[in-house]
Amino acid sequence: MIALNRKLKIYEQSMGGGNYTPVPTILLKGKWLEQSGFKPGEYVEVEVNGDEITLRKTTPPEIKEKVAVGA
Repeated sequence: MIALNRKLKIYEQSMGGGNYTPVPTILLKGKWLEQSGFKPGEYVEVEVNGDEITLRKTTPPEIKEKVAVGA
């Protein structure tokens, strides 16, 4: 693991779906992610506390089973 700080720009992007609804967007990409232990296909948990965002590696989300209607 390497210790580093990055300054990233917050962009504006549309949510899609026909109406342009601008939302803040932060893009994280680069070799530094893998060098820091984050690999493609893994999952992260996002924690927001005031003006801080923390990312932690985590397990995949649980898949909820669909209940058949009228069963």
